[in-house]
Amino acid sequence: MTVALPPSESVPVSHRVIEMHTPGRLGPTVTIAQAIARYGVSRATIQRRLADGAIEGAHKKPSVHGEEWHLPINALDNLFTPLKEPDTEPRPTKHRPTSEDITVLLKLLADMRADLRHERESRRLELTAAREESQEREQMRLYSRESAARLEGELQSAQHHAAKIAEHHREEITLLRTQSEEERLRRETRDREIERLRSLLSKRQLRKLRRLQQE
Repeated sequence: MTVALPPSESVPVSHRVIEMHTPGRLGPTVTIAQAIARYGVSRATIQRRLADGAIEGAHKKPSVHGEEWHLPINALDNLFTPLKEPDTEPRPTKHRPTSEDITVLLKLLADMRADLRHERESRRLELTAAREESQEREQMRLYSRESAARLEGELQSAQHHAAKIAEHHREEITLLRTQSEEERLRRETRDREIERLRSLLSKRQLRKLRRLQQE
């Protein structure tokens, strides 16, 4: 009987299989510990299967720890589902930064800090300018409101003064119209009186009256 072990760098230790060239078709075998790792079952389950005789071709073999069960993989595959084998590809080695890498990173960090300070200063200046502009707008708004209120007061005062002037003019016009009407009435009265006198006076008396008027 010949024992062949596969290379350790290509197969995980927990999944290594002992090739047992025994008569018949047993094929490769594994130990109970390897079966537990390969199929994810408990030792009690495997031992129960052994006791039931469900693992065909299982046999014991002497080892440094005494006799050890060797279980055919073909028989175990009929009973259990193998777990997905872990990735055996070598993990990339960690890159240890050099002094040059650290220098570049420090310079990059310094540049980023400088950019950040510049951005903060720009934002601060923009905020200050915006606040000053807002204050100027508020002052202009207050000034406009005060100017509008002052102009409104002046307009009301001017309207009141214009109303007084218009009322005074209307009173003067009414008075002039009254005086004109009185004057017209007086002229008409005088003219009627003159006409009456003319009818009463003779021509001589009329001439005398005219001389008196001329004098």
